[in-house]
Amino acid sequence: MYYEGGAMETTNKRRRREAPRVPRAPAREVESGWYGVPSLRTARLRRNMSQAELSRLADVGQQTISRLEWGIHRAQARTVRRLAEALNAEISELLRKPLEETTMD
Repeated sequence: MYYEGGAMETTNKRRRREAPRVPRAPAREVESGWYGVPSLRTARLRRNMSQAELSRLADVGQQTISRLEWGIHRAQARTVRRLAEALNAEISELLRKPLEETTMD
């Protein structure tokens, strides 16, 4: 506690303990309920939505959305459901691999 301008204020500072690093087993697709979301970025851009807007509507962190779009992480089934509802899309649309851009020669 400290005093400032006659008013007593408290600070709620906690020390963060570092958890020991334990190697994780590779995420499984369907068995454990973790899913890659390859079309998330495409679906979001089709709806002219920013990551921040999608984050707010789906109640999912913006950093999580970024990591899912980049393929760094996989999403739990409930996260995929939230994203689909926020985008007004079918879950299968998000799980489908996007069409690769082809160039015409």
